[in-house]
This record gives sequence, C-alpha cells and structure tokens, in this order.
Amino acid sequence: MTTFNGRSYIWTAIGDWALHDRTGLLFGNGYKGHYYLHLLDFVAVLWQEPHAYNLHSHSTFTEVLVGQGILGIALLYFLLWKGFKYYRARYLEGGLDAPLFAGFVYLLFIWQLDIFCYGTDIGHSILFCMLAPLCLAPMGKAR
Repeated sequence: MTTFNGRSYIWTAIGDWALHDRTGLLFGNGYKGHYYLHLLDFVAVLWQEPHAYNLHSHSTFTEVLVGQGILGIALLYFLLWKGFKYYRARYLEGGLDAPLFAGFVYLLFIWQLDIFCYGTDIGHSILFCMLAPLCLAPMGKAR
C-alpha cells in the first residue's frame, strides 16, 4: 500500500475530521488549525517528532480548509478562478504576460498535492504577485 510519503495518513485524518468532527468547519480553526485540533498527533509519533506543530497537511486545499474553513476555501477558489480567467485571456490574446498562464496553471495543479501556495513557503507570495495585475486598471490611450 502506498502512502504518498505519509500524505495518506494526514489526508485520512483530515477527512475523518471533515466527516465526523467538523470543529471550525465554517470559519476555520486559525493558522496551524490541525495542531489546535490534535489532528496530526499520531503522525508526529510515527515520524518521531516531538509535537505536530511543525507538520503540515501536504495540500493547500486541506490546510486552508482546516485553518480558514469553508469561507476561506471559497475565497481562495474565487481568487484562483479570477486569476485563471485573467491569464487565460492574456494567453489567448498573445499578450506580453501570456507565458504566465503556464505558471498559474502550475499553481492550480500543485496546490492540491503540496503546501506550495500556503503556509511558510514562498508559493503564497508568488500567487499574490501573480494576482496583483488583476487589481490594476487596464492601460488605455489616456496613459
């Protein structure tokens, strides 16, 4: 049986929380919510860690769901959808930022399998830098 380098233990614990416990499901349990809920304590024992605080869920989706709840995951989905639409349109237009569409699609892929887009890694900074052009007014003839 494969464990995806231990990820299946973590994802099973979070799935059990979502099905049976649901503490903080709507608004979340805060940063490192899994630690507050003791979801990964048994994984810390398996990996001989002193405590589960430094562990993460190896999935941005599950990390946001436990930490920020359904409201947070809905906001993240909204941002990802807006970013996808923006970069897809730039790609179809053949604009200067068309190659960034591939980078954005990569973020959409990797956020399911790792914590790249959230937490202490640099992915969240890259994601929000890529979303920054959506906040700017389009350049027109007036400029």
